[in-house]
Amino acid sequence: MTRPRPMQPVLLDDEAHEPTASAPPDGGGRALGGGAPPRRWRTARLRWLAAALVVVVGLVGAQQVLDSREQQRLDRLRALPGVLDAVDPALLGELWSMESGGSSTRISVTDGLLEGMVGSDGAQAVRLLDGGTGAEVWSTPLAAVDPHVSNAVAAIGYWQSPVCQTVPDGSLVWCVVSDEYPAFTPDFREWPTPGRTRIVAVDATTGEVVAERATAPGGSTAALGDNLVTCAEADDGAVALQAWDPRADRTAWQSTLPTPPGAPDHEQQPVRTPARAPVACATADDMLAVMDPSHVWLVSEDGQVRRTLSALGPEAWIDRLRGGLWTAVDYSSGSPMTSLLRADGTWGEPVGEQPVLLSVDDGSAPGLCFTSGGGQIRAIDCATTAQRWAQQSFGGASGLLIDGTLYLSTSVDVLAVDAASGEAKWHAQRDATVSMSADEVITDGHQLLMLEEAPSTAGDAADVERLELVALSMADGSESWRTPLESSPSRYGWHSMSELGGRLAITSTENDHFSSTTRVYGHR
Repeated sequence: MTRPRPMQPVLLDDEAHEPTASAPPDGGGRALGGGAPPRRWRTARLRWLAAALVVVVGLVGAQQVLDSREQQRLDRLRALPGVLDAVDPALLGELWSMESGGSSTRISVTDGLLEGMVGSDGAQAVRLLDGGTGAEVWSTPLAAVDPHVSNAVAAIGYWQSPVCQTVPDGSLVWCVVSDEYPAFTPDFREWPTPGRTRIVAVDATTGEVVAERATAPGGSTAALGDNLVTCAEADDGAVALQAWDPRADRTAWQSTLPTPPGAPDHEQQPVRTPARAPVACATADDMLAVMDPSHVWLVSEDGQVRRTLSALGPEAWIDRLRGGLWTAVDYSSGSPMTSLLRADGTWGEPVGEQPVLLSVDDGSAPGLCFTSGGGQIRAIDCATTAQRWAQQSFGGASGLLIDGTLYLSTSVDVLAVDAASGEAKWHAQRDATVSMSADEVITDGHQLLMLEEAPSTAGDAADVERLELVALSMADGSESWRTPLESSPSRYGWHSMSELGGRLAITSTENDHFSSTTRVYGHR
């Protein structure tokens, strides 16, 4: 019987269950034939790989979060009026174009182009064009053939077209139509008085006439809430308002504006200029600004006069900026002079600047309004008119306010400014000799887009100019890309850019201002 061996101490570890390579019989070195590495080395390698995998997955996840946030930001911005859909130069191309004479007016509406026009036969109409294809969605006659207007179109090349706009909710199109002219000798320096003037309301979807109403020639009309308000001068010189509800075809309210004590008599008022109608009205948010050469009345949607102000001249125009700040811009001196309405209801001293109109405003930097002029851009408190900051700049009459940054463009530079502090983020030079959209800049939320004249190529005709679209990074102003657009005749005096249903619309107007061409670009 064999004597049992005594028990020996054994070192246990968490890898004891794994098979191991047998040691060679002589006990020296590793097993021949390249046996498996030791268990501990393999385990360390697996742990290192697992840690690296965790890091990679974390980085990928973090990037996906950033990408998601950026996409959400772009989606938010592209839902705002004035912001284009994503622009890729490799996919960008002309979708459609149209030429118009001087007898038409056009405005962008949601996903289409609204055009009021006068034909060569003197007939007047309004039509809606599809923003993606240029196809006619509907066309509605507004006035019959008129031989006198036809003669005028043939003699001077154009005629006053119907002025058409949409109500705030976009459900109706309304046009001011003048017709039934007496016989007259065509002269662009003097327009005859029409036999009648009407406001015609049209369903924006179908083009069907909803209602129409006669109005005084020479009056002014604006949409306010659910109504169309006509402002006109009565025979006694008073300013009369009438609000018409076109859906119900009824008068919602009417009133005669009170003349403040001490106001000059009608006969003593300043001589009116043809710069605008004797009485003009314009909607600013939920208020109506009614202007004559002596006074300004601010009227609410129910017809109540909320404030009466003194006018600053027959050519001063009243507007309302973000934050409810009222401004008056007077162009009588040839250069804009702007006055701001103080909280106490008095106008501030006029300064040689003009409000910066924001073509895109995402609501950032609340409470700040901006003006430009005198070699600087200023931020002012919309409530108190106190200056918050000033930044040296050639400025611009329009700008973009996105994510707290104010973007401004002139023919010589582009500037990005922190809207809250006034600190310049970046400044990019432009070549004024090729800039085709001096103070215009447009965006898709990712890059800034501008128009420039492209270098001519061999074989170009003398009357042809080439345009190219230039993109700048919104982060630092560096040029991202440039791509040529279709060539156009050099008779065009100026070009403008706008957003049409997320697409880029470029309108080129001839030097005589009678004719223009609109080209719409998008991804093809």
